[in-house]
Amino acid sequence: MSTVTATGWVFMVLEHAKAPDGTFDYRVPKVWAPELWSCKVSEADDRIFIGKQKFDCLIPDDFNPIPAQVAALNAKKAAALADYQRTVAEINDRLSKLLALTNEVAA
Repeated sequence: MSTVTATGWVFMVLEHAKAPDGTFDYRVPKVWAPELWSCKVSEADDRIFIGKQKFDCLIPDDFNPIPAQVAALNAKKAAALADYQRTVAEINDRLSKLLALTNEVAA
């Protein structure tokens, strides 16, 4: 394992409490919770800057980003293909409706 020191900007953020599944529970009042950012952003009434922190991250010696990158690209490709197929289906539907109205063959 190698150790990398990273810097984070810590804020306290007023947000709804999270349910065990990670979703927000809007039935309960908001609570202050720490949140780590990669840069310092402006403060607001529901986000207060606490301080800049350094922390150590352990990186496995056998870290290989390629499988995760391949999986992400395959998911992106599948989404693009689904979007393409949906768009073509919409165009075909519009074409069939237009051709049915005039009973003509498109050139």
